[in-house]
Amino acid sequence: PALAAADTSADTPDTLGEPAAAELPAFGEYVAVQVRNRLWRQEAIKLRASNAASRVVGCLGRWVPPDADVFFTADEDELYPQARELWGERLTEQSGGVYAPWAAGTAVTADSLGDGEREAVRKAFVDWFAIQGAGFIVYTTGSSFGKTAAEASAAPNVDVGHARCTLAEQSAPAPEEIAADFTRAIQYDGNVPR
Repeated sequence: PALAAADTSADTPDTLGEPAAAELPAFGEYVAVQVRNRLWRQEAIKLRASNAASRVVGCLGRWVPPDADVFFTADEDELYPQARELWGERLTEQSGGVYAPWAAGTAVTADSLGDGEREAVRKAFVDWFAIQGAGFIVYTTGSSFGKTAAEASAAPNVDVGHARCTLAEQSAPAPEEIAADFTRAIQYDGNVPR
């Protein structure tokens, strides 16, 4: 489903001229999950760990309460099918490329952006505001984008990388335990006390 403001009705057109999705949760009533697989891949190489899409999405999914609605965004298309399988109809997604101006190595201006880059910039705005509006935020360790969205909202949040994922897999807390603990156990800096 498309992301829409919670106070619009299904009859009210959104800014793109499409009907708003009234069934979406209000801001703060969903979990935002943001994956920057580029960062996971770098860590996986160092740790000789699996970087399979099912593990990446599954690991971040450990911090999502079982019945929560989820906004999901990622930097690689291969992750979206895993998110759809894991969260089904509870999922709202924002697919598309990630704008990475540092990859160009030159100054970025509005005139220098191609169509794909312009779409990636629009996606970045949607992602940031959707992540920032969540009641709980799960993001990839090292993602300044996820971290700044969390800082702007002061919502409970956790950064998840291979090390945290491996620890969770070894201790194997049940999803219900994580759901019961997630607002009190995860502090602003992303530490999970055990």
